Amino acid sequence: MYRQYPSGGNLNLREVNALRNEEFEWLFDSVIEKNQAIAKCVGEKRPFASVQAIKDCFHNHLSQLDAYEKRNVVLRYPDFLGKLVSGRSPSSTSSSTIVEFEHPELQSMTRRQKATMKEYHESYKQKFAMPFVIYLEGENKVEKIFAAMEERLSNDRNQELNVTIEEICKIGDKRIESLVWSDV
Repeated sequence: MYRQYPSGGNLNLREVNALRNEEFEWLFDSVIEKNQAIAKCVGEKRPFASVQAIKDCFHNHLSQLDAYEKRNVVLRYPDFLGKLVSGRSPSSTSSSTIVEFEHPELQSMTRRQKATMKEYHESYKQKFAMPFVIYLEGENKVEKIFAAMEERLSNDRNQELNVTIEEICKIGDKRIESLVWSDV
């Protein structure tokens, strides 16, 4: 049943819509960092008309959570930045996070960059008490992290929680694209 389609993903929309509930929950719990409860709620919205409809369901679900529930979603994500600046192993992180963690550009940061990033990380953790979550794509990942940290450190707690949820949605979109054949 599972195969890789040329446009990405292992399943087409018809197959996604035909999954048993427990299969959908198992396959899609990784979209929002091993959160089977969210996958279950989204799965109940089937049938989906498009891949975008799946993404929209995840986005809508997250946007409707209260601040406490959003924070609990964020706290499921690994402290990627903390592990990066401390040199710790990403062993407890999701496979997509490990790919980012092991990216050569991030592993080859200078001592000065690591020291600056460590300062940003400590300030962020002290102010928000949650992991810094960012969707990274393309080149200049280190510069993107620095720019985002500078900008986001000026947010208040509620703003930052919402920005983090937006980043989680972007990560989730990529994870959905790796699961489902696009609507071409």
